[in-house]
Amino acid sequence: MKKKKNRKLLFQIGVVLVPLCLLMLALMAESLYTSTVNSYLKSQKSRMEKEMDESFGSILSVDGSFYNEETDIWCYDYWDSHASLAKEPLTEDEREAVMKYIRNGENIWSAEWLKQQSEEIQNICAKLWLYNIQLTAEEIREQNRYEDLFLIDVDKGREGFVYFFFSKDHQVYQTGDTIPYRLSDHPGLQELLKDASAGITFERAENFPDAGSYNYMCYKPVVLDGKIRAVMGASYGWERLRGEMAVIFRQALTVSIAGMVLALVLVLLFLYRWAIAPVEKIQHSITHYIGTRDTNEVVRELGGIRERNELGLLSDNLSEMVTEIDRYTRENIHLAQEKQRIETELKLASSIQHAMLQSRFPESEDYLLSASMVPAKEVGGDFYDFFPLDETHLALVIADVSGKGIPAALFMMMTQNMIKNYARSGLSPAEVLSRTNRDVLENENNTMFVTVWLGYYETTTGHILAVDAGHEYPMIRKKDGLFELIKDRHSLFVGGVENAVYREYELQLYVGDTLFLYTDGATEATNTDNRMLGIGGVLSALNRSPDDSPVELIKGMGEAIRAFVGDAPQFDDLTMLAFKRTR
Repeated sequence: MKKKKNRKLLFQIGVVLVPLCLLMLALMAESLYTSTVNSYLKSQKSRMEKEMDESFGSILSVDGSFYNEETDIWCYDYWDSHASLAKEPLTEDEREAVMKYIRNGENIWSAEWLKQQSEEIQNICAKLWLYNIQLTAEEIREQNRYEDLFLIDVDKGREGFVYFFFSKDHQVYQTGDTIPYRLSDHPGLQELLKDASAGITFERAENFPDAGSYNYMCYKPVVLDGKIRAVMGASYGWERLRGEMAVIFRQALTVSIAGMVLALVLVLLFLYRWAIAPVEKIQHSITHYIGTRDTNEVVRELGGIRERNELGLLSDNLSEMVTEIDRYTRENIHLAQEKQRIETELKLASSIQHAMLQSRFPESEDYLLSASMVPAKEVGGDFYDFFPLDETHLALVIADVSGKGIPAALFMMMTQNMIKNYARSGLSPAEVLSRTNRDVLENENNTMFVTVWLGYYETTTGHILAVDAGHEYPMIRKKDGLFELIKDRHSLFVGGVENAVYREYELQLYVGDTLFLYTDGATEATNTDNRMLGIGGVLSALNRSPDDSPVELIKGMGEAIRAFVGDAPQFDDLTMLAFKRTR
């Protein structure tokens, strides 16, 4: 077995944990930055709202004694229809023309008074109104350090009309200009225009008021007669805000990194103490056991691991396993020795059984004979036999004992000896099987039985006197013909019931005729599809070369069965006997 590289578990865990911590740190930094920005902006929101409210009141009310809502409505309506005058400056002559009304004590800022004046006076008053709020707005922008402060119209058809637009570095838009903005780029402004009661709203705007800028916008609606007539906006420089937020973010990030590094070190220390160190002890103990097979030493080392976790349980289980392995090893050695002894005895039993089955067949001018027995296990329960009874008679036997293995083989040898002894004593086939049946049943512990075909062949005439005790039907091939099944008269198998009657019947073999006897191991041979060869398959195999000698018939039949069965295991003994009359 290829030896694996020795890599430290702590290093492998670190390789996983460190990138994971870096990933978590990146995600945490992103989350922390977003949280810092949102928290900072939220904390600044109340301050900005207060500043915006104060700026709004200062710009739109001026000193609180001149203007009122009706006047403002008139002024906005006036500029809606006279937008072209917005870029014309207020001259000293125009200012003096209005001042004479003020010196006379007239309320020139009431809407009724304005409506009664000439167009020239109305122009001057509208310019003066605009001049006053612009002057106040510029002062307020400088006081509050706004990047931009503006007032734009949002009335339908007048969107983006500039009343004033003051910037920190330069004048981006002049009074009377129209800001080319897209409302879809300003969600805060959209929210404000949908609801007049929304109050102050905020948003982050890119490229506003000019390209490349990035500001935090604050909007305050000018609501007159329940309608938003204009919006005052102030922008806070994002760079300034971001610088303040960066300081807070760096402080929070430093604390978070330090905490994560400390947590990582503690995790690795705890992992080493509670997991890696015990694993190293377990690994060392198992390596020592593999090299020495010293069970006691390994149990002692594993017993030193006392962690109250799964590793402690694992060390206990390994101690038990090593002890069991030691016990199983001793048992396996004993079983291997016992198996070897049994295999030796089985080989001896198989040799004895094959010695009892004649493998040298008689050479006679009157007939040819061949037989074979292939056990399913080391020894089997089938047997065949042939032996002379006198100068003109030959006994032919084939039998199949129920069961397999050594018990069936012992029963087979006992039955074979009984049949041979009784047949040689001059008894008929029926009497031989009757006596054998009686002797088998006298053994009360016996639970086996045997099917037998026993025939006496007369060499001078070809006549056969036979008994079929529950065995397979014989097959006979007449000269120049094909093998056919002979459904002979069956009697009860041997070892079934007391006083069983065995009936004899006769067969006639003529010169050239062949008798084929077999056990059910041939007909019940089963292939991998669980299909049996059957009587038809046996006949078909025999009739491929029906004129073969008994030796060739036995060989060909064996090859046919093996080809049919394929890779399926042999589950029954296979015994065959072929006999052919030649004269």
